[in-house]
Amino acid sequence: MNDRLTRMFHIALFVLAASWGLGVCAYAAGAPQQYGYGQNQGRIPDPGPPQSGWDVPPPNMSQIQADGFRTGILAGQDDISHQIQPNATNRPEYRNPPKMSFLQRAMYRDGFQKGYQRAMDRFYGTPAPPPPPPQPAYMPPPPVEGPRYRPGHDMEYRHQGYQEGMLGALHDTDHNRRPDPNNRDEFRQPNVPYEAVRFYREGFRRGYDEAMDAMTGMPNDIARGSHGDVMMRAYHEGAAGAIRDWDNHRRPDPNNRDEFRQPAGPPDMQHLYRDSFRRGYMRIAGQIYDNGPRW
Repeated sequence: MNDRLTRMFHIALFVLAASWGLGVCAYAAGAPQQYGYGQNQGRIPDPGPPQSGWDVPPPNMSQIQADGFRTGILAGQDDISHQIQPNATNRPEYRNPPKMSFLQRAMYRDGFQKGYQRAMDRFYGTPAPPPPPPQPAYMPPPPVEGPRYRPGHDMEYRHQGYQEGMLGALHDTDHNRRPDPNNRDEFRQPNVPYEAVRFYREGFRRGYDEAMDAMTGMPNDIARGSHGDVMMRAYHEGAAGAIRDWDNHRRPDPNNRDEFRQPAGPPDMQHLYRDSFRRGYMRIAGQIYDNGPRW
C-alpha cells in the first residue's frame, strides 16, 4: 500500500516539474525583444522563420534596416485595414523608434519607410513609371542667315546703289524732273542695313550721274546740226532703252528694242540713228549687266 502511494507521488511530482518547464520555455519564446529598456513602444516584432515573398526585406539591408522594414510592413497593413491616409512619418513606430544611437535610428527609419511603401504598393498597386518621352523627329536646323552687310562686302551695296541710281535717273528724265539724286526716295531712305548706307549712296550717286549724262549729254564726236540732233536723240534713247531692259529683266540686246528696229525719222537717217542708239545702249548696258563700274 505504501509502495503504491510512493509511486503515485513520484508520478505527480514529475508531471508538475514538466509542466513548469514548458511554461518557462513558452514565456521565453513569446517575450518581445527590445533595443531599449522598458519602452513598450519600442518593441520589434519577431521576424520568425525565414520568409520569401513581397514582404521580405531586400538582401542588401542591414539588420537594423531589415527590422524597420518589417515593422513598416505591419504599420502599412494596419493603416490599410483602418482606411487611414497613407503616411509613414505619422506612424508612432517612425516618430518613436526603439532606443538606439542616432545613426541606427536613421537606418531604422529608412527601412521602415521602405517597408511601409512596399505594403502600400502591394495593396494599391505600384504606379507604372511614366513612359519615356517620344524621340523627336529629326528636324534639320534652320539655315542661319547672317546680316546682309558684312565687312569687306561693300562692293555689293555700291553696285546695288549704282544700278538703282541709273533707274532713278531714267524715271526723272521720263517725268521731266530736275536731275538731282538727293530728290530720290531710294537715295534718302535706302533699303539696306544701316552699316551699308554709305556704300549704297556712293553707288547710287555715281549711277545716277552717269545715266543722266548718257541720256542728256552729247558725246564729243557728235556734231551739232540736223544729223547731230538725230544722233544725239538716238544715243539718249539707246541709254534709256538699256535701263528699261535691265529694269524689266530682259536680256541686253539693242536689236530687241522697237526704237532700234523701227526708228522714227527720214529713211536716209535710219543708219545714223541705229548707230548712235547702239552706242548709247551699250554704254549703259556694259555698266549695269557687267557687274557695274570698276571701283
